Amino acid sequence: MQAVIFKGVRNIAVENRPIPICKNSTDVIIKVHVTALCGSDLHIYRGHEFSETEVIMGHEFVGEIIEIGLDVKNFKTGDKIIVPFSTCCGNCFYCAKGLTSRCEKSQVFGTPLLDGGQAEYVRIPFA
Repeated sequence: MQAVIFKGVRNIAVENRPIPICKNSTDVIIKVHVTALCGSDLHIYRGHEFSETEVIMGHEFVGEIIEIGLDVKNFKTGDKIIVPFSTCCGNCFYCAKGLTSRCEKSQVFGTPLLDGGQAEYVRIPFA
């Protein structure tokens, strides 16, 4: 698949990367339909915020589910979804109180821990 890769300050490239696969039973894979640039992406690109290199950028995107993990109950293949900038487990103390942005297992898209949405496909954990 094609993906936008952060190579360093003011240096990005479009490269071929493997299509992601479900790593956990609560993952889904989406085909990205639309992605956006945000100020956070520009801060990294311009060097105002640090990021490791070789990261697939982007944390604002919309797509269609093409694969679901065995334990995914609330989505099905073909569903169209809007993806927030971070993940939440849905089970921790904070998620139980509706404070999902404070999730103990949260990950942010477009970081070394979780590939971003400026790609043709993305793995979404905790679906």
